[in-house]
Amino acid sequence: MQPNIILILIDDLGGRDLGCCGSTFYETPNLDGLARTGMRFTQAFAASPVCSPTRAAV
Repeated sequence: MQPNIILILIDDLGGRDLGCCGSTFYETPNLDGLARTGMRFTQAFAASPVCSPTRAAV
């Protein structure tokens, strides 16, 4: 069976803006559920400090 892969690319998301990453301010139950039942890659980097080149690099 082939794996299901979901790539979520969000502009201007801080490192702690999701509940699964420690946010107590924002409520992100759907993304938290994906993080709980799936695989998380926590060591990543952006190709550029601005959005458009980073999206193009993907």
